[in-house]
Amino acid sequence: MHSKVLLVALLATVLPQLAGAENPRILEIRNEYNAVAALEARESENSGDGAYTHRVSYRNVMPGTGYRNRVVSYFHQDTPNPDGRAGELLQILRKVTVEDNVSAVRFRSEYLFDAEGSLLFYFQREEGFPGGEERFYFSGGELIRVVMEPLGKTDDPRYMKFRGDEDFPLRFTAAAYEIKRQAAAHLEMFRLLLEHQFID
Repeated sequence: MHSKVLLVALLATVLPQLAGAENPRILEIRNEYNAVAALEARESENSGDGAYTHRVSYRNVMPGTGYRNRVVSYFHQDTPNPDGRAGELLQILRKVTVEDNVSAVRFRSEYLFDAEGSLLFYFQREEGFPGGEERFYFSGGELIRVVMEPLGKTDDPRYMKFRGDEDFPLRFTAAAYEIKRQAAAHLEMFRLLLEHQFID
């Protein structure tokens, strides 16, 4: 009897810790996201700490739905160039935010990059019916976690609640491939904006 009580007490102590144990890489990515968000907040207050946001706006017609208004924000930091002359700075893209308004639906997407330009995190929030949030975490170019959260009740499988760290369904690996392709396109657009001096 004493051993059963001891086992139950041990399980009651250990199981919550195991359930709450977090992948250290996910924690690193969250910390990086929070650090970049804090820099963005300071940049909006003109802190002068070498962090900047440049916005590009688009408007086009979407067949059957009307106008789409898109604003793409490129948040970047000035970083000393390790291979350059003293005082030379590199402009490092850290985050891209895409805001789309299409008819009655609003989308907000975020791409977080590390200092080397590798995608760390993707977030999208769709406001409309049914609406939802999705989070994709990456490490070394590989998908390491997916979290899907519906904003309301729905039977649509695209918005069903999901959280996983491995053995991802095909729809998530396909989505991750498309997210990485879009992230690469944003990096290339940022490079072109720099090259043609739209960003100085």
